[in-house]
Amino acid sequence: MAYISIYKNNPTAGIADGSKVGAGNPVITPYLDLSIDETANVKLAIRCDTGYASLQPTIITPAAPESTLTAEAAVGATAIIVAATTGLQIGNRIDIGAAGTLESKRITSITGMTLTIDSALANTQAIGAAVACKSKSQMALASDNAGSPATFGEWGAPLTISGTITDVNTIFWAKFRAQAIETIPYNDNSGSLALSYKVGSV
Repeated sequence: MAYISIYKNNPTAGIADGSKVGAGNPVITPYLDLSIDETANVKLAIRCDTGYASLQPTIITPAAPESTLTAEAAVGATAIIVAATTGLQIGNRIDIGAAGTLESKRITSITGMTLTIDSALANTQAIGAAVACKSKSQMALASDNAGSPATFGEWGAPLTISGTITDVNTIFWAKFRAQAIETIPYNDNSGSLALSYKVGSV
């Protein structure tokens, strides 16, 4: 099976260099100043395995851990029980619920499948209610323009690369931000980039 992968460490357009991004080799930015909503741009690349190329536009989407409640969380609760905690971290901001009951909280501790949050729930949240990390809204994406970022999209929005992805680098850019709303400094590695593509042999 052939894949399109993401590469970091200042990759060069049109050749096959850089270090492959993965769970054990994440993209790392300098520490960002929360008090001034500091941002950092990171140069990245995508390319196919040798002998393959994309057959349709490739879509890169900021992603973040998601889960659901496995027990009702009543008004006033400061802990919730979720189906999975993979990828979630102490310090993450999460959205709980939807529509009229949506609440934004911060994770202060994780024990098993229980998340302790920084303030009491204002609404009762039912079993199955969505729990979504907000870290994808800390990322914005842009295509490359002669070695610099083109116009960045909205925070959390996908980037579509219409050109053919081959076995040499196609450059794109990711911008990461820290916000004063975070209030505490922490090492956030909960965000990720999801790829949607179709490849064929050449």
